[in-house]
Amino acid sequence: MTHKEQSDFDLAIKLRAEGKIKTSGDPFEASMKEELKALRASGVFKIVKFDPCKHGNIRIFNSRFVNEIKGKTTIPYEKSRLVIQAYSDDGKAVILTQSPTIQRSSQRLLIAIAPSLIAIPEMQIRLSLRDITQAYTQSTTSLQRLIVARLPKEIQYDYPANAVMIILKPLYGVPEAGTHWFSTYHRHHTEKLKMATSTYDPCLLITTTKDAFGMVGMQTDDTLILASDEFSQKEDSELTQANLRAKPKTTLTSDEPIIFNGGVLSMEGDTVVLRQKRQGDKLKQVDTRKPTYGQDYMEQRARGAYIATVCQPEASFDLSIAAQHQDPQPDDVLALNRRIKWQMENIDRGITYVPLDLSTAKLYVFVDRSFANNKDLSS
Repeated sequence: MTHKEQSDFDLAIKLRAEGKIKTSGDPFEASMKEELKALRASGVFKIVKFDPCKHGNIRIFNSRFVNEIKGKTTIPYEKSRLVIQAYSDDGKAVILTQSPTIQRSSQRLLIAIAPSLIAIPEMQIRLSLRDITQAYTQSTTSLQRLIVARLPKEIQYDYPANAVMIILKPLYGVPEAGTHWFSTYHRHHTEKLKMATSTYDPCLLITTTKDAFGMVGMQTDDTLILASDEFSQKEDSELTQANLRAKPKTTLTSDEPIIFNGGVLSMEGDTVVLRQKRQGDKLKQVDTRKPTYGQDYMEQRARGAYIATVCQPEASFDLSIAAQHQDPQPDDVLALNRRIKWQMENIDRGITYVPLDLSTAKLYVFVDRSFANNKDLSS
C-alpha cells in the first residue's frame, strides 16, 4: 500500500466515524464490489476456472484494488479501481504499448491563441477541460493476446480457489491499454466531430467544418478544448451518443481555474496565465556534504526541468547544461543550486498569454545556437 493509499484508508475510517460516509461494511468494501460488478457488466473480463491446458504455460499476473477518497472538498465518497500488476511482461515486446501524449509546444499554441479568440464577443469562444471517467475501460477495441490474472485478495473468498480472470478489454495496468484508449478517443474526434490532426502532433486537432470552431489537445483522459458554443454543444451530444462516460466540462473563468497536464490555467482580466501545479513545493537545494548528493542532483535537476517545460522556459538553458553532468562536481552543483534557488523564489512565476489582434499580428522567429559549449565539446 502506498503512502497515499494508507492516508486515504485512514481518512475513510475518520469520515465514517464522523458520519460523512455512511456506506455499510468495511472501508472500500462496497466500492470494490461495485467496481468489479461494473467491469464484468462491460465485458472487460470474465472469471473462469483455471485450466492447466490453456493457462499452465503463460504468465499469470496479480491484481489489486487501488482505493482513494474522492470529493474531499465537497461530498466525500470511497472509490476503488482494479489494476492489473503486469510487471515483467515479456509479451509486451511484440505489441504497441506507447500511446501519444500532447507535445508542450501544441499545448502552448492552443493556450496562446485562446485570449485573442475569447476577446472577440461575437465568436463566443471558451476554453474548457473535459475529463473522461475510467478512460481505459471505455475502449471499443479488445485485447489481441491472452492475459490471465489472479483475483484481488479482497474478493477471493467470494469465488472458488482456482478461479482466475481472463482480461478481454483494456484495463489499468495492462501495457497496451493506453494505445487502445487513444485509438478509441482519437477516432471519436476525427469521425464524429469532423476534426483533422496536426501534421506534427496526433494529439492536436482542429475542426474542418465552417459551422463551428474547435481546437482540441488530448492528454490521455483529459482534453483541453478551445471552442465555440456550437462545437461545445456538439461535443457534449456526440459524447452522450457514443456512451462515453465523462465529468461535466469545466470552463475557464476568473473564478474557476483549470488543471491540465501538470499546469494550472487561470483567467486574470483578459489574459490567461499558466503556472505549475505544486511541483515547486518539492524543490530543494543539493547538499554536497551528503553521500547521496549525486542522486539528489539528478532528482532536483529533473524536477526543475519539468517545471521549466510546463511554464518556466527561461530556466531551460541552465537545466539543459546541468543534464550534461553525469558525475557532477561541486561547481556543477553550485550552478544547479543557483537555478533551483531562483525557481524556489519564483514558484508562482509562469507564462502570461495576452490577447492580440490576429488580423494584424505577425510572428517573428529568431534562432540562435551555441557551438561546442558543453564539456564534451558537443553543442
